[in-house]
Formats: sequence, structure tokens, C-alpha cells
Amino acid sequence: MKRAPIYALTALLLCSAAIAQPQAGGRQRQGGNRPGGMRIPGMRMLNRPLTLSQVPLPTLKAVFKLSSAQEQKVQGIQQKAMEEVRALMPRRQPGQPMDRNAFNKLMPKFEAISKKADAQILAVMTPEQKKKVPAMLKEMQVLRGTGLPMSLAGSLRLTADQIAKLDKIAKERSDATAKLFQGNQGGMAAMQQMSALREAARKKALAVLNAQQKAAVEKWEKEHPRRGFMGGPGMGGPAMGGPGMGGPAMGGPGAPGMGGGRPAGPGRPGGGMGGGRPRQGQGPRGGGR
Repeated sequence: MKRAPIYALTALLLCSAAIAQPQAGGRQRQGGNRPGGMRIPGMRMLNRPLTLSQVPLPTLKAVFKLSSAQEQKVQGIQQKAMEEVRALMPRRQPGQPMDRNAFNKLMPKFEAISKKADAQILAVMTPEQKKKVPAMLKEMQVLRGTGLPMSLAGSLRLTADQIAKLDKIAKERSDATAKLFQGNQGGMAAMQQMSALREAARKKALAVLNAQQKAAVEKWEKEHPRRGFMGGPGMGGPAMGGPGMGGPAMGGPGAPGMGGGRPAGPGRPGGGMGGGRPRQGQGPRGGGR
């Protein structure tokens, strides 16, 4: 069976951490008590700092120019991490809600797996690649948060002023998205509003770019055509799709994209928590840019 990469683990960690956050007055959100609710609380974590283990392999390869040998090693790290996660996950029947208490008790182990994968991926890199990691993670985070292709980090040659403006746009989008799900609000209307927020953030982000940078984004998107939520254009970012971990796939078909990612496309198992959409003519798979 094809294994889901480590960025599916990240989606898992984001959702669980959000579920554990108490509301005002000490009450916790109940979104995790209904089927598919796990994907909604994760929206509150869009501003969580990006780490290497959250970035899909194709994006790592594009941004850091990984060699074939490095790519194979990183792939092995991702697969092993997911195997460790799967071994810890409690088994559930399809549609059965996650036991939040049991799940939260596993969080330290999940975090340890994620941190170990981060360190192992970093160890695969050359000294020159390692130097670029902090700046590239920041750039990838703002690109993801504004719906632009993470794979273009570095090549767009963003200025410090542009990164600051994109970061502000991403945070505004994150805050607006979180408000959609306060009080367990959700459903199709919320998904449509979230899609509108993605598109609005993307338009604002494009306005920050110069003509050459915009052309690079348009060229990349033309060369990587994918389908987004409800048939609309996707925004990019790491895909969190993949076989379900100890039960139904995370978020279910067409789950919303985490932090600027595209939602999962039709036919893909698992929600797009970072959200990739399948390439035309290919079957379901976890991917991303």
C-alpha cells in the first residue's frame, strides 16, 4: 500500500493541537465529536510556523535543489515517520469520531516523530542547503498562506518588504478563516466562504508582486494545472491527502486546504490539509507543490 508522506502527519498534529485549545471560559470546541470535524479545528493553526517535515517532497526538491540521492533519503524518512504514526493511531470504524482524550495523550509521541523527521531531513542537506532553510521556510510559509505556489520560494526573489506584506495578508486570511468556524459553524456555506477568502488573499498577494514575479506564478500554475475545491482553481501548497490513519482518511474527500493549500480534488482519499489537487489524467495521490 502506498504510504502517505510526513506532511499528512503534520495535518494530524495541527488538527489535534487545535482541538486541545480551550475556548473562552474553559470550554473546548466540540468540532472533533462529529465525522469530519477534525479538519475544521485545524483551521485555527494556519499561522503555526512551517517546518521541513510539513513540506511535501516535490517542493523540497524544487526549493533546495535536492539531488536524486537526497530525494530518496527524504522519501524514506517521510515513509518511516508515517509508519510510526500509523502504529500509534487507535483503530476506528468509518465515520466513528476520534477520541480526543486518547488522541491528545499521544501528542507528545506525534511531536517527537515530527521533530525527529525534521532533524533527519536537515541532516540529509548540504551545508549550503542548510543555510537557506530558515529563510526558505519563512518564504514558503507566506506563499502557502496567501495561496501562491510554495515551490517558487527563492526563485521569485521576494524582497523583505514583500515578504512582510505577504505575511500580513496570510495572517488576515488565517484570522478570517478561524472566525468562520467559531461556535462549530461549518457546512457548505462555510466552505464557500473559505474558498472566497483564499481567492481574496491570492489577489492581494499577486498585487504585491512585480510583473516578472506575477509572470513566474502564472507560468508555474499553467504548467501544473490542478482542480480546486468545488471545481475552482486551487491555490497551492502541500497536499495532505493520503490513506486514512487508522480509519477513514483525514477530513474526507474534498477537505479544506490548510494554510493556503488547495483542497483535495475529486476522487482523492483524504482531506487536503495543505491542500493539493491531483494532476490531470492521474489517479488519487497525495501531492503538492
